[in-house]
Amino acid sequence: MRYYLLMFSMILNIIVALLPYYWWYYSIGGIIVVKDSLFNLYVNLLGSNYEIINVINYFLFSFRFYVISVSAYYLYTAYKGIRNTYLLIMWASYFYFLDPIIVYLIFEYVLGSFMPIKYPFFIIGTEVINVYENGAKISMPIESYPTLSYWFVLFVGTINLISRFIKR
Repeated sequence: MRYYLLMFSMILNIIVALLPYYWWYYSIGGIIVVKDSLFNLYVNLLGSNYEIINVINYFLFSFRFYVISVSAYYLYTAYKGIRNTYLLIMWASYFYFLDPIIVYLIFEYVLGSFMPIKYPFFIIGTEVINVYENGAKISMPIESYPTLSYWFVLFVGTINLISRFIKR
């Protein structure tokens, strides 16, 4: 018995791991720009890139090949009739909705202890945050949105989840 949906989802996992695109984009007035995915990270602070991000990307690049090799192995076992599911892409794509909430917690509790700031709980799109400090008003446009590749990854994660429950 071959598991065609499972084989299709493993092929999609390999495609996702091969995609060089970012899944989510953040910008705080252009001062801090963060683009990330499960396999790639870009952080720009005041126009500067940092070497530590390159080191992190080396690890993420090797993790990309781990995901490809596990998905290829599970594709092979599904072809042979052995059912193994690999749900990493599903978990990663679903948990990426937590990213705006994590940013909220950082702004609300870490930065909020230093300056009076009210950050919206969940931002998808663009919001303007106003901070009043010593009679001065600071306005920061905050951008946070998933990219088109994220929606593809979310689709792949949903196919992975469906293939977990459908037996054929």
